[in-house]
Amino acid sequence: MVIAKFDHSANEIANDDIEGYPTIRFYPKGGLPMVKYQGQRDLTSLLKFLAEHSIAYGEMKAKESMHWNEDL
Repeated sequence: MVIAKFDHSANEIANDDIEGYPTIRFYPKGGLPMVKYQGQRDLTSLLKFLAEHSIAYGEMKAKESMHWNEDL
């Protein structure tokens, strides 16, 4: 998973309307359609969004959970 800052004023993306800043977009692996993030601008909301849309994030959380349980 890559999280990147992108300067829209210096780079154009076809068919993408920017309503304000920061604008957050999720581009799934495998050429799946882009998903617009419209949640709150806090870490908890962003992590919930990733859990719903990102396979990589879900796999990472599952591994963390397994390691945590092994430590008990």
